[in-house]
Amino acid sequence: MFRNVLLPFISLMSGLAGLYIDPKTDKGKTWIVIAILCASAITTGIYGYKDNRDAYEANKKVDHQIELAQTAQETSSVQLGLATSSQQELDLIVAGLRERGILAATTGQVSKNQVQQSLFADSARNRELQTLALNPSAQHSTIEYFSKDVDREVVAKALVEGGLKFSNATARIIDDPTNSIWAGDKVPLADVRFVALTLLRAGVQLHAVRRFQKGSGSKEHLIEIGADRKMDDAATLTVQQIEDLNEPLPRDTSKAPGGQGS
Repeated sequence: MFRNVLLPFISLMSGLAGLYIDPKTDKGKTWIVIAILCASAITTGIYGYKDNRDAYEANKKVDHQIELAQTAQETSSVQLGLATSSQQELDLIVAGLRERGILAATTGQVSKNQVQQSLFADSARNRELQTLALNPSAQHSTIEYFSKDVDREVVAKALVEGGLKFSNATARIIDDPTNSIWAGDKVPLADVRFVALTLLRAGVQLHAVRRFQKGSGSKEHLIEIGADRKMDDAATLTVQQIEDLNEPLPRDTSKAPGGQGS
């Protein structure tokens, strides 16, 4: 709105100066004409830059949405081919998916059900990623990944795509696979879902998604990914269960050793 007033006002002043000030005969007032022209040029330049920047950001969002749509289409095609594929064909599908970060935390043969779940997670993650891109958090969450899983770098790169900050951390439990997520009290539920779906997409078997026992202070914007031996026998969470997460998230109230979430 300010722009709609400022530019016409400068144009009006420029026109009036041209009518009443003749630089040839009234040299003492020439600076007024020069000042108005400079103001007009600077203002036009500023708003021109802003227009270009806004157009660039808008194009980035459109390109991102197209990319998500293309990925979703590719995922649907793979899902259709799973039902009738042989083990050899399944292995080829898995190899191709791992190059895209799907099932990147798995090794060897995986079942059709595992592939299906990771593909469902990929589609759900793309939806969450689109939501995060259109509605970024004012305070980005920080991720600490306590893990020794295969292709951790691939998973870490996928996590950063959501605008989250990543902090490397040494695994405290080196014998157990990743099975848990802990979140600080001010971590948005959208960030938690995105992280969980990214892990399921990579083939990680999650058994628990909880708030820290004490999730305030230095941990209020923190997400920890790691292993909790107390949850080894718990059921594996499905993509639907992650999508259905609601507040309040359960809190890890256990004081027994065996996890990172204290």
